[in-house]
Amino acid sequence: MREYEHNWLANHPEITKEYRGEYVAVIGEKIVAHGTDIDKVIDSAAKPQPTLSALSA
Repeated sequence: MREYEHNWLANHPEITKEYRGEYVAVIGEKIVAHGTDIDKVIDSAAKPQPTLSALSA
């Protein structure tokens, strides 16, 4: 895990409490996948994450 994500998790004990006993995949400050099966978490996290933006007309 990258240092930024590690520090983010360390500073948010509510995340640790919510996902206790699970693997979590973190990008930046976002949990992108979680679960008890590490292979499924890795597979889910590996899928491309879209960047969404609302464009004004």
